Amino acid sequence: MGKTNYDKFKSKFMERQRSEGDDRFWKPECPGRHRVRILPPPDSYDMWYMEYGVHYGITREDGEFETVTCPRITMKQRCYICELAKPMWKDDEPTARKLWVKRRYVTNVLVLSKSESEVKLWAFGPMIMKQLESHCVTEDGSVIPIDDASKGINFKLIATQTQTPDGVMPQYMISPEATPCAIKDMSALKRTHDFVELIQGRVKSYDEIRALMMGADSRPAQEPAHAAKKEQAAEETEIVESDADAGGSGDQEVIEKETPDAATEAPRTSNEDLVRKAREALQKRAAAKQ
Repeated sequence: MGKTNYDKFKSKFMERQRSEGDDRFWKPECPGRHRVRILPPPDSYDMWYMEYGVHYGITREDGEFETVTCPRITMKQRCYICELAKPMWKDDEPTARKLWVKRRYVTNVLVLSKSESEVKLWAFGPMIMKQLESHCVTEDGSVIPIDDASKGINFKLIATQTQTPDGVMPQYMISPEATPCAIKDMSALKRTHDFVELIQGRVKSYDEIRALMMGADSRPAQEPAHAAKKEQAAEETEIVESDADAGGSGDQEVIEKETPDAATEAPRTSNEDLVRKAREALQKRAAAKQ
């Protein structure tokens, strides 16, 4: 008779809670029309949003896909996946693009189309962020405090679906309502979520991410060779950052791609193949310099 590994059970349960099952997060129904109000940040934080990074579609040892919060973008720490992907851009760009970090943003909102007092977390990508920024800073450089509880702005959010080469994707259009106004339930400000603590709490250590990519029994001795070389060419870094974060296609300028659905997408490259390709790219570049 077997015996349940409750440490493994708990780990799986907590992972599901962090990803799909966290009811603190709001996701706009698509297609649909919504009204939202951005709220002020948590105490001791000075921005109404937090920027972080994620790596999608990483495979765990049990075969399940996992979204890995990127320590480099989120906390300015080393990220093993970024270090694997960076040298692959010149030699295997499609694989590097799949593996590379995607920037995300999170903020507290009132979903006014459902409730005047329920506070939710809203996570979104660069295209939504660009729209919000354009409504926060005007053409003449003046600032509109969109998260001010008394003088902020309610936003209309229209979600539609667009057919792309990657499948049907959601597209969002955001527009401000006519005039600034106060929120109706000021007590909602006491129920905001500490998104900084939440997102940073998801960040794994460098060694944990390495073990996820290469297996739990892997040794930490052999890291990506260029990890110790901090003198990376500025232009190379710039190209990788701008290319990868934008998604690398014109479609990403108007389409906000959500977390990939493993059931509908083509099979992904395994972690082992990704690591192998990264090593080959490093060896090829080293040989070219000799």
